Amino acid sequence: MRSPSTRILANTADIYRATIGQDNRGGWTATYAQVPSALAVPCSVQAGSIMEVMDEEQGKITQYIEYWIMFGSIQAVKARDKLIWQDRAGIDHVIFVQSQLDNAGRGSAFTVRGLEKI
Repeated sequence: MRSPSTRILANTADIYRATIGQDNRGGWTATYAQVPSALAVPCSVQAGSIMEVMDEEQGKITQYIEYWIMFGSIQAVKARDKLIWQDRAGIDHVIFVQSQLDNAGRGSAFTVRGLEKI
């Protein structure tokens, strides 16, 4: 399979790698550098479904938008990495990576699933 065309990769995203640590209760924490590890990487960003999660302790519902982001080359992003994508209206969207798939099977196209808290 060939790589996606430049017409498909009409968006760009900045990639921030997560540095994983632990808090004082043993839970994981992620920190991010101030400067992205990759800047303006060509991609295709497609919004998916909206999910609602109930936080029983705080008694509130949190909404998330699911995104599918396709890169034309391997970016080696992993779960908890952060992507910042700017839409046509100039609004920044902070998307946290959930998983990455090699959809082409030959290293030609990589799809990332991510969530944005709204």
